[in-house]
Amino acid sequence: MKGFEPNYLRKTYRVILPARVLIENKEYKTIDWSFEGFGIEKTPEDRFDREKEYTITFIVPFAGFNISFKAKAKPVWQSDNRAGFEFIQLPEEAKLVLKEYIEAYVEGRLKDVEGIVSATDIRTVPPYLDKPLTEEEKRELDRKFKVRALIYGALFLVLLIGFYLVVIYSPVVHSVEAFYGGRMINVISPAKAVIKEIKVRESDRVFVKKILAVLERIEFERRDSVANVIKVQKDIANLEAERAKIEAQIEKNLLRIKSLRKELKALNEELKVYEEAYAKGYIGKKTLEEINSRIRRLRDELEMLKKDTLQKEELLRLLNRKLASVRVSTKVSDYSRKRFYETVEISPDGSEIRLLSPISGRVLSVYKREGEIVRSGEPILALEDTGKRGYVIGRFKKKDAIFINVGDEAVVYFPSLGVSVKGTVTAIGKFSMYDESVVSESEEYALEDVPVKVVLEEIPEGAHQGLKAEVAVKTRNYKPFIIQFLERLLNEG
Repeated sequence: MKGFEPNYLRKTYRVILPARVLIENKEYKTIDWSFEGFGIEKTPEDRFDREKEYTITFIVPFAGFNISFKAKAKPVWQSDNRAGFEFIQLPEEAKLVLKEYIEAYVEGRLKDVEGIVSATDIRTVPPYLDKPLTEEEKRELDRKFKVRALIYGALFLVLLIGFYLVVIYSPVVHSVEAFYGGRMINVISPAKAVIKEIKVRESDRVFVKKILAVLERIEFERRDSVANVIKVQKDIANLEAERAKIEAQIEKNLLRIKSLRKELKALNEELKVYEEAYAKGYIGKKTLEEINSRIRRLRDELEMLKKDTLQKEELLRLLNRKLASVRVSTKVSDYSRKRFYETVEISPDGSEIRLLSPISGRVLSVYKREGEIVRSGEPILALEDTGKRGYVIGRFKKKDAIFINVGDEAVVYFPSLGVSVKGTVTAIGKFSMYDESVVSESEEYALEDVPVKVVLEEIPEGAHQGLKAEVAVKTRNYKPFIIQFLERLLNEG
């Protein structure tokens, strides 16, 4: 096999594997070696005494490190370029290392011998063995572990709070949906009639008192219609007055309930002192009974106020529904109702009705055509009041709407226009947390979400009635749920 010479030439097999020998602080490259000895390359100037024993360092290269051991050797022969040495004393550990090295080479695990030699210039370092920790070292290690655990726990808590404040807690509430409006006015028929002529088309500019349409009446009694509208207005005013009265009573009850709770709390604390004084004989039973009697009276009054408040809240919900129903039955907005009969002209014989424009603006939409029959209160066309400030009605979830107040700043974004406009909250739909009906200033009713009116500071170019929008309101009183929960507990206590 390559690397070995015939057995009859040597006592043991000589192998030609990379190795180096350090003799008297000078390093030589081996020619071959075995457990009996080794041959080296030298220069003519290097001469060795055959009678002398040399202490040599034999270096065997492995991948990434070297293994070296000391041994005693004696020169056997030498020439100008080479010399042969015989091991006189070779440690057993060294024999094991050399054996493993030879077997690894013979079994093919050392493919690139020259590469190994070039990569292994590190001197042999004895392996480090961990010593058992002392009690002091264990205590120090435990202390460091606890400190790090506290630091990591505090960092995690800070990150958790930061995530809550950035992602969950936000003083800005966003609308579920929102639409641009507030400048549209429906022009309606005052009676059952046939449309004789429509004087305008969509997008036309109009001015106050301009004739919009001419109707030929079928049934029309101006006085009766006026009386009906006045009656409806009076009913609405009465309902609103009654609602305001009930709301004031509810507010008064709530203030009294809060005051009674504080008084009861103070009396209960005082009762404990009186009971202790009575037990020690400092006061008589009559004094103690007076305190208990006052507490019972306050509790009875508190229960009566709670029941009365619940009844009034139920009555308020019914009034809201009734008010919404009356308003919707008219099919006329507050703005149109005020100007309705001021913008109607009737011919002397009462056969012809001319509808006049109540505002200066433009024609937004024409609903009817000439020759159609319209009923009383049915819209014929819609106008857009270009002189009136536009607004957006946004709908908010109840859990967000309860933090919105009139005067809050808002930002309205129009996706189709790609612009944002600042605005101010001017009205909030009145609602009850126990009922799904909602009545807003814009006469919206029976809605799950709460409508909020935002008046815009400026009207974006291209805005039109019904344009989709998104509303973000910056609230002043928004509080995280956990703070709300704690406040409720304190107030109820």
